[in-house]
Amino acid sequence: MLMVLLGLAACVHVPEPTADFRLLSEPPPSMRIVLFPPSCTQDDGVCEDVDLSSLNALLRTELEFDGHTIVDGVTLVNQARSRAEQDIALTRFGEQLAGLSSVAQQGSLFDDLPPAARRALLTEARADAVLRSTVAFGPVDPNSGVSRYRQITVQTRLGLGEDEAPAWVARCARTGAKINNVNSQGVENYDLTLAALGGCVIEQARSQ
Repeated sequence: MLMVLLGLAACVHVPEPTADFRLLSEPPPSMRIVLFPPSCTQDDGVCEDVDLSSLNALLRTELEFDGHTIVDGVTLVNQARSRAEQDIALTRFGEQLAGLSSVAQQGSLFDDLPPAARRALLTEARADAVLRSTVAFGPVDPNSGVSRYRQITVQTRLGLGEDEAPAWVARCARTGAKINNVNSQGVENYDLTLAALGGCVIEQARSQ
């Protein structure tokens, strides 16, 4: 049975990595960037099995190396919500604080906030830009056996200013496997593939 599975894996066609970059607006050479965790799309729960934080860590390291200042988006929102809760508690002592309680009351994520609150947070953070990434896992190749080959795509978008006006979009895709497979052109596991795709996205941005 093992030989059959290995034979199927060896017959899988592994497409070459692809990359795409679109420059939409000229960003400044050095920016203060708010970096949010990647979102993930999948059809079989694979997102829960992959460490997406490593992708953000790589993006942060490479962007800082290029001279940008990185602001953690999760920390930014959590601090704002903490202040909002304190403001609500203080309203009992004076009506003048009631208006501050609307800073962050909807949900726990940046996108849950009202547009005015999002803009206020970016202004407070002195942000020049916002960087968002999306990871998309394609369906498993039915011929890949235990290796569970699938195409993984990472798309990263840079938005400028408080309104996140599009600056550039970079996208890289390649085949990953559940395990490292030495029988099929050295295809690496999902975590290593994500790291390679993160590097690809950065190189796309640097090439412009």
